Amino acid sequence: MWLTSLHEILKGDVYFHQNNQLCYVETIAWDDMQPGLVANISMWDEHAQRNCSEHRCHESCNGHCWGPGEEHCQILTLKDCSSTCDYRCRGPTQADCCHRSCAGGCTNSSNAGCLACRQFSLDNTCVETCPRRYEYDRNTFTNVENPNFRYSYGSRCLKDCPNNVLVDGDNCVKVCGPGKKEQDNQCIPCEGVCPSTCDGIGDDGALSSKHIRSKQFDNCTQINGNLIITSHTFTGDAFAGTTPIDPSALEIFRTVKQITGYLSVQGLHQHFTNLSMFSNLERIDGRNLYGVGGSKTDSVYITSTNLDFFGLTSLAEVSNGDITISSNSKLCYLQKPMFRPIRSSNRQTISIQDSRSDADCLAENKTCDPQCADIGCWGPGPRQCAKCKNAIIGDTCIEACDLDNGQYVETEASASEAAVCEHCDTQCSAGCSGPEPDQCDCQSDSTGTNCRRMCRNVQDGPFCRAECPEPKFANAQKNCTDCHSNCLKGCNGPENNLGEDGCLECPQVMLDYNRKVMECMLINTPCSDDYFYDRISHSEKSDPLAGSVICQQCDPMCIGCDGAGPRRCKQCKLFRQDDECVDECRSGFYPDVDDMCQPCHPQCRQCFNGTVHDCLDCESYTVQTGENTFFCALSCPAEYPNELSPYVCGKTCPTLFFPNAMSKCEGCHTECKDGCHNGTRSGCYACKNVVVNLECRAECPAAYKNTNGTCLYIHGPDQKATPKPGAAKYGGMSIGLLAGIVTSSLIIFIVIIVFVIWFKQRIKNDMYIDIPPNIDLHDMKSCDYTGAPLTPSNVEPNQAQLKIIKDTELKLGPVLGSGAFGTVYKGLWIPDGEKIRIPVAIKALREVSPHAAEELLEEAKVMASVDHPCLLRLLCVCIAQNMTLITQLMPLGAILDYVRQHKEQIGSHHLLNWSFQIAKGMVYLEEKHLIHRDLAARNVLVQSPAQVKITDFGLAKFLEVDSNEYKAQGGKMPIKWLALECIQFRRFSHKSDVWSFGVTLWELMTFGGKPYEGVKAREVPELLERGERLPQPPICTIDIYMLMVKCWLIDEDSRPTFKQMQEELERMTKDPQRYLVIQNDGAMSLPSPTPSDFYKTLMQDTESGADPDLLMDAEDYLQPMSLTANNMTYESQQGFFPVNGAGPRSPTGKPSGPLRKDSSLLRYCQDPTFKGNFDRQNSNTSGNDPNLNDDYLIPNDKLEGFSPLMEEEHDYQNDPRRPTDLGDNYLPLNDGTGSQPTSPSAGMLDNLEYHAIMDQASQGPKSPRTPTIHTGDPWTPMQQQHPHLVARQHSTPSQPRTPPAYAPLAPTMSSSTPLLGDVSFEGPVPPGGAPVMNGQNGGPKGMYRSPPPSNSSGSLGRHSTRGSESDYVNSDVVTDRGESTV
Repeated sequence: MWLTSLHEILKGDVYFHQNNQLCYVETIAWDDMQPGLVANISMWDEHAQRNCSEHRCHESCNGHCWGPGEEHCQILTLKDCSSTCDYRCRGPTQADCCHRSCAGGCTNSSNAGCLACRQFSLDNTCVETCPRRYEYDRNTFTNVENPNFRYSYGSRCLKDCPNNVLVDGDNCVKVCGPGKKEQDNQCIPCEGVCPSTCDGIGDDGALSSKHIRSKQFDNCTQINGNLIITSHTFTGDAFAGTTPIDPSALEIFRTVKQITGYLSVQGLHQHFTNLSMFSNLERIDGRNLYGVGGSKTDSVYITSTNLDFFGLTSLAEVSNGDITISSNSKLCYLQKPMFRPIRSSNRQTISIQDSRSDADCLAENKTCDPQCADIGCWGPGPRQCAKCKNAIIGDTCIEACDLDNGQYVETEASASEAAVCEHCDTQCSAGCSGPEPDQCDCQSDSTGTNCRRMCRNVQDGPFCRAECPEPKFANAQKNCTDCHSNCLKGCNGPENNLGEDGCLECPQVMLDYNRKVMECMLINTPCSDDYFYDRISHSEKSDPLAGSVICQQCDPMCIGCDGAGPRRCKQCKLFRQDDECVDECRSGFYPDVDDMCQPCHPQCRQCFNGTVHDCLDCESYTVQTGENTFFCALSCPAEYPNELSPYVCGKTCPTLFFPNAMSKCEGCHTECKDGCHNGTRSGCYACKNVVVNLECRAECPAAYKNTNGTCLYIHGPDQKATPKPGAAKYGGMSIGLLAGIVTSSLIIFIVIIVFVIWFKQRIKNDMYIDIPPNIDLHDMKSCDYTGAPLTPSNVEPNQAQLKIIKDTELKLGPVLGSGAFGTVYKGLWIPDGEKIRIPVAIKALREVSPHAAEELLEEAKVMASVDHPCLLRLLCVCIAQNMTLITQLMPLGAILDYVRQHKEQIGSHHLLNWSFQIAKGMVYLEEKHLIHRDLAARNVLVQSPAQVKITDFGLAKFLEVDSNEYKAQGGKMPIKWLALECIQFRRFSHKSDVWSFGVTLWELMTFGGKPYEGVKAREVPELLERGERLPQPPICTIDIYMLMVKCWLIDEDSRPTFKQMQEELERMTKDPQRYLVIQNDGAMSLPSPTPSDFYKTLMQDTESGADPDLLMDAEDYLQPMSLTANNMTYESQQGFFPVNGAGPRSPTGKPSGPLRKDSSLLRYCQDPTFKGNFDRQNSNTSGNDPNLNDDYLIPNDKLEGFSPLMEEEHDYQNDPRRPTDLGDNYLPLNDGTGSQPTSPSAGMLDNLEYHAIMDQASQGPKSPRTPTIHTGDPWTPMQQQHPHLVARQHSTPSQPRTPPAYAPLAPTMSSSTPLLGDVSFEGPVPPGGAPVMNGQNGGPKGMYRSPPPSNSSGSLGRHSTRGSESDYVNSDVVTDRGESTV
């Protein structure tokens, strides 16, 4: 059924019968079309039913659809509406509510946007009722003709009824209703029962079933002829072909008012006991008379019946004939005197014979009511009296008029007649003096002069009314008070504006420049200065002011105007930019003497006049002419040729800078003093420390001596220090012949090596990273590649950590809720390689768009940047196909729902403790320069009754260090929680968060109350400007309420800080019952989640059959493991929750069980450099020398290789399966696994040593016994010197293999060795083999691996096999135990 446009069924049920092939019936939300509607389905038992389980809705339909595919999703217009909606909606928010007159949904919120109307349609709008015929005139207190009157015809409001229907009051009908008759195409009221004439029964006939079947007497008011009832009426007559009639069929005669002939009743039937079916019979004319034996004298003849009483209460006249009543053995109540007033002549006889005796009637209590006069009655009760004894009201005899309960005396009693009572008007609440609404009794005030009518509803002048007429409203005393004279169509209060306390409609409206109504005006009232006259078109039906005449305030930038906006000004208050009045000229313009914005010079971005010397900021180059003077230019002019910094020109470069070939000022070498002519060590005008061979150095090298700042070569122990032979003398001496020969040879050798390296690099697919061999690392660190001056912001770096995981580590559970960009699920995080299960909340991005992803990543950045017990923690992020955020799972949900559910169990200590924790978390955010922007009880989660956490950082924003506020650009905002400056100017600050904190406190203290309930969001700003605030909660003392009030001060600077709120709430938590008054406060306790009601269901939702003991809290998982722990393994002792129903473990407490073995420090380090330092210190302790920095390793130049700097290493990050004996010549490699060796002397070469060796290789050949001491910093952590290498590292493989025997490193390396290419060593090969590069045995392995069994020496790299880059980057290389890859 593809009825995708069907949204509502107003009346009736839904029934499906024998549609065995029909599917998608049960996927339709029938109760969204009509509350409580259920489809009734009936199938054919003889035919097979179609299997509908495979026919499911599209995933975007949320389980409700009319058929397959996204286009057949059912659109819900009732169930998904906001609680503030009157009926239908077009979306889940309050702004999506439809008008209450709409049916089936809408396109906008006005009554002109309905898809269909619930009641009536009037000129393309939906209304509750059509305009009435009359409206109230408040001057005359009468109803007058309404010019906008419309007839109701079906569901439409029409000016005139169609010709084929009748006019019945304000409605168009097909037939007249009861009590009305048709006359001149209109229905008019009948005088009593509407007349309807029918023929009577002849003298020889009797009432039979034929008359009943033919409906001869239906709705008959006048019978022309006789009415005869005999025994054959009830028994039937086979000869005549009639069937018996039940006495109940005689009810058709209740409409009869007149019989022109006679009435004869002679029938017996056990249920025919009275003649009350003739209770409306008023007269019997007797034009035909009944007689026995030829004499016809009776107009009423009743004999031989089972009647108890007559019940002819309306019979007022028997015009002709006698009255004969005889042989009715059960008849009581009747007496002759009661018939005398109704006969027309005394000649008419009255005969009552053979009725039940008075004694028997008295014995059976079949007597007249005491309120009846003693002349007889028509039957039992005060309504059957022939005449009343005391008083009568309507058709009932009473003892006296009830003057205090809505009755008054119309006619006083006399000797022969009873008093006549009448009812007061229905709007009188007590007695009255007459039937009109202005005759209700009065109640005098305390002075006794003013009389207030005792009205049931409201009083309008002297009248009591059900409601006030249109131009009035009911005040607090229920008096109808005139609306303001400027109001149209009534009002809700006395104010001269549109709104709850003002007019419903205005003839003319005064608006401010934002089109907010200021007041109503009389039509054609001239607009005042700074206002302009306008009329809003009727076609703008969504505008509540459509059709109104308005006087709108000019724009604030205008002095007089002829329209809205700054372009319609007659004169500008400040400046004019083009055709628009502005408060300041745009960037690139300046105001002239006439306040006209003129363009700056093309080289100026901002200026105060029109020349290049009047610029405030330059477009191209800034030319400095003095300390505080400059002008702008397209390029540096000839008189100012040097570029001091990017786009800044000057005459000369500053000290310690020099102009390069491009006339840009570059920095001298750091060893220079008093300037330089180039950036090398040899280009200095003077040296800061010492000079060595025309170069400035920090200190003299070995074999040189510092003599007055000059390093002189030392020939021997007994010789004086002199310049090294062959070296040039300082000041321009020539270089020696020997140095020239050596240099030339070295150049030729380097050219050959470079060619070989270039050739190899061409075929290696960029496998290695090429760093020039002779580059000085110290020079690299001090280079300034940009030439731009440093501009430190003094802002601390954001050292937050963000963990990225794979989507296979997550298991989704049930949905917790949905947001603007995604859905939040309950689920489990199973870290890769671990058995534990961590309960988490998984926020999955649903909308695949750059904006959605940017919003989610911004939220991740904010959450990753905070670390506090009172803030929800971001565990990790998954950026697979659907981007997700993974956070802690709070077992008890949002605190808003929690306080509502456990209202009776929450004590004062709970509320104050939660408030203190929220304030504490906000103090932390304020210290981090972070604005939350959406603080509310719905965004505070409950971990346990003792711990809450702030969440939902989707709107949070970081502030710059020098900024106190954030200006939002757009989007929806939680109006009822925001400060006034946020709503009006979208300006957010920490003080606006303080306002939201006050509203959050109010929500807690009212146990989840709704702020400003019943007030529409758009009306909140005006309410706040008037000074209204949320009321004091019943449980709060004045102390707590004053805290809230301080948060809601209009002046931002007057509000307290979060630090002050924290201190005040901390003081209150020590004596909670002093500040909150709650019944049975001391005896209250809250339940904590237990395994049975939380994590077992979580495991069932995600992993059936999994062991609940594997469940682990995220707080415990993120605790750093002990740095000296001994190979511990995690064993759950408590599960996710402690036993005995205790709350979850404290987020700052230690886990109760042993710590897990393989915890990565990357989870915990707040300083990203700490991890690297920790690894190096654990693998290479720097010894006991206090002068050495722990961050560095100092090589020992007395050894041939490198040896460990400590005797024992108890805890480092290497493979846990490291062999017990690897030699003493290698340092352990940090692989991040957190394991430790089994032998104190175990070691391997790490990355730091690798850089040291490469650094030696880059120095060229040295003494075979003395390593070169590099003046740079070879022991700086690799991630600082070579960050590109860190990205290409592998973690150490964990597959156990037989360890090789490692030999010490060769003391030297060839200078021609590529940094990551094949390495050969000069000199003797140490016993046990030599280190080799990749490819020793046919494939790319780790950077170092063991040699072959033979002890042969030589260059081992010539036969290496090249591998693809995938063998080195992000691949699992299989290496021997203890090996490392780079």
